Amino acid sequence: MRSINKKKIIRKRKAERFAVLSGLALVVLSIGVALVVAIFFKVDKITIKGDKVYADNEVILQSGIETGDSLVLMKEEKINEMLTKKLPYIDKITLDKKLPDSVTITVTATREIVAFQNGAGFVLVDANGKILDDNASILRDNVAVVN
Repeated sequence: MRSINKKKIIRKRKAERFAVLSGLALVVLSIGVALVVAIFFKVDKITIKGDKVYADNEVILQSGIETGDSLVLMKEEKINEMLTKKLPYIDKITLDKKLPDSVTITVTATREIVAFQNGAGFVLVDANGKILDDNASILRDNVAVVN
């Protein structure tokens, strides 16, 4: 009986050691991946493509992307939301990350399709109902005017 109990105890200790070592290995691996992401894959080059509604440096500034930011941690949805709020003539953006150090922002523009009379000016609205300008004085061709 004693030999059976000893074997069980030995097996139990081996299983415990394996669990502890596996957990430790997982922690070390996680820290290693985090360090690689933090040290490597930093933004060095930002390129703007697509519709040229705003100057490239204005799009870069309003996107919040800076050199030294992590490419891996960058969120396209967040950047898209920031740019479409701050720069109204941008409909959406596409973010293309190229490892190890560059990011390309492709801009898709929107334009006004209807203008509402607002005193001496106009409120310009795009096809999605987004207000582009609330005090425009000049209208483009092919913009419907609502008095």
